Amino acid sequence: MLIYLETKLHSNSVRTSNEELKLLLADKYIEIGASGRLYDKKETISNLMSSEPIKITASDFHLNELSTELMQLIYKTEHKKNSQTIRKAIRSSLWKNNGANWQIIFHQGTIEKQ
Repeated sequence: MLIYLETKLHSNSVRTSNEELKLLLADKYIEIGASGRLYDKKETISNLMSSEPIKITASDFHLNELSTELMQLIYKTEHKKNSQTIRKAIRSSLWKNNGANWQIIFHQGTIEKQ
């Protein structure tokens, strides 16, 4: 379930849908970008909605149950543009069950050294 929700966030149709992003990202969502900058929910949605379409391939998923309501998902991604890999990253997300559904509360992506 959480791998499905995480990879939904990689879809260009979801990344450009304000409604979908508001459902998937918790109100107190925080992201640490590869630049080291912190982003909140509002900034993340704005950045995603204005970004160019990109193909993201995810692999090597590891799910860690931190509690019955909190899960950590660690995985790798490749970002491709025009069929060329432009970035590889190792990612970590925290997902919290708010009683009605799962929402992402934290995400960090770190560029993978080649």
